[in-house]
Amino acid sequence: MKENKRKHLQELLEAFDSAMLITRHGDEAHARPMAIAGIEGPTVLWFVTSDDSPKADEIRYDSAAVVTAQSGRRFAARPTVHRITLRISHENNLETA
Repeated sequence: MKENKRKHLQELLEAFDSAMLITRHGDEAHARPMAIAGIEGPTVLWFVTSDDSPKADEIRYDSAAVVTAQSGRRFAARPTVHRITLRISHENNLETA
């Protein structure tokens, strides 16, 4: 991604408080709104969820996911599927699943 596009995408993402996280389980896609917990550049978004939530199970099953965000006249979407790394926190200790 060219630097000006990366900067523009990061600026767009920083304007959103939430985004739709779209995961898959088998042939079914599941979309749900998620609060954005953090942004690291234009390619890393942080979401927080319970380890035993259905979305965490879906990411363990298939780490391919899509994230979209929209508000008013602004939107950000990546048309390609990305891999999600599930990080599980147990009392301030992170582990990668």
